[in-house]
Amino acid sequence: MISATLEDVVTKMGLAITNLTNSQQKQSDQLTEQSNRLTEQSDRLTAAMESLTESDKRLTESDKRLTESNKRLTESDKKLAESNKRLTEMMGNLGGKLGVIIELLLIPGICPLMNKHGHDFVRVCPNIKVRKDKIHTQIDLMLYNTTEAMAIEIKTQIDVEDVLWHTENRIKKMLDLQKEFGIEDKTIYGAVAGISIDDRARKVALDKGLYVIEIRENEKIPLKAEKPRELRIWKKT
Repeated sequence: MISATLEDVVTKMGLAITNLTNSQQKQSDQLTEQSNRLTEQSDRLTAAMESLTESDKRLTESDKRLTESNKRLTESDKKLAESNKRLTEMMGNLGGKLGVIIELLLIPGICPLMNKHGHDFVRVCPNIKVRKDKIHTQIDLMLYNTTEAMAIEIKTQIDVEDVLWHTENRIKKMLDLQKEFGIEDKTIYGAVAGISIDDRARKVALDKGLYVIEIRENEKIPLKAEKPRELRIWKKT
C-alpha cells in the first residue's frame, strides 16, 4: 500500500516536472519570438534612420543647388536689368535721332520730293494726334494742299508690321475723323518713311499702294521716294 502511494507521488512529481518544463519551454519560445520581433523592429528603425539620413543629405544637396540657382538667377536679373537700361538708352537715342531727322530732313524736303511725283503739296504737319469719342489715332506726318492729303508713317526701321499698322489701323481711323484731320473732300494717299526698310516691308507697302520713302543720312540727296505701280486713293468704306 505504501509502495503504491510512493509510485503515485513519483508519477505526479514527474508530471509536474514535465508540465513545468513545457511551461518554461513555451515561455522561452515566447521570449524568443518577442526578441525576434524586437530585432525586426530595430532593423526597420535602423533602415528608417538610414533612409532619413540619406534624405537629409539629398535635401542638403538640393538646398545647395537651389542656393546656387538663386545666385545665378540674381546675376541673370542683374544682367537683364543692365541690358534693359542700355536698350532704353539706345531707344531714347534713336527717338531723339528720329526727331532730328524729321525736323532737319523730312519737313524741309518732303513736299518738293513728293511734288516730283505729280503732287502739289504746300503744307507739312508733323505728329497729328486726334481723339474723338472712342476713336484715337496719330499720324506721324501729314502733307496738304487744297485737294490732296498724304498720311506718312515714320520709323527708323520699317518692317511689315509697321506697314500693316499704318494701313489697317491709323489710316482707317483717320478716315473716320476726316473733319478733325482736315481731309474732307480731299484725295488721300499714304506713305511709309524710314532709315532702314525691310525688303518684305517695301514689297507689302508698294503692293498696298503706298509710297516708300528712304531717309539716307550723309547723302547729297537725303530723301528718295519709290512710287507704287498702282497708287492707292484712300476712301472711307
